[in-house]
Amino acid sequence: MSSLSLHLSCSALLACSALAGCGGTTVPYTFEGEPVCADFSVGTAEPMQGGLKRPLHVAFKNGTEVVARVVLVGLRTADAAATPILLPDADAEYDVEWAECENERAPGVVSKNKPFDTKFECGAFKPYGASKLATKKGESVRKIPVTPPAAPTCWTTDNR
Repeated sequence: MSSLSLHLSCSALLACSALAGCGGTTVPYTFEGEPVCADFSVGTAEPMQGGLKRPLHVAFKNGTEVVARVVLVGLRTADAAATPILLPDADAEYDVEWAECENERAPGVVSKNKPFDTKFECGAFKPYGASKLATKKGESVRKIPVTPPAAPTCWTTDNR
């Protein structure tokens, strides 16, 4: 085996063990109970796609190491697809930290031709809750219950 092949094999092994206890694969999980923020209108303008005024920052930790993180912005309808996140397919227990973003996320115009693609920066965030998530390798149900803040606020006609 060449030194380059050995180096690549060792790098892959380290990445594998850091990510998933060397199962190496990640699997999709979805959030259950995400806040729903319906579209709204402002005057006679096109409908606006709302969302949480202050999105939720969710971090999954194994000890002090952050394994994954995601920002939840709110679903447009109760039937919308839940937000996915990839986590290692392994027997593990994660500390889940729930926080509200410091910065407000601007709403956007609902359009069939242009997706809502404005870049959002969460800014600082203050944790408001914590939970545990136990995962099992090969499990069939992969849902993460949402721990909402005390009063999540959606963009609406009345609070813009």
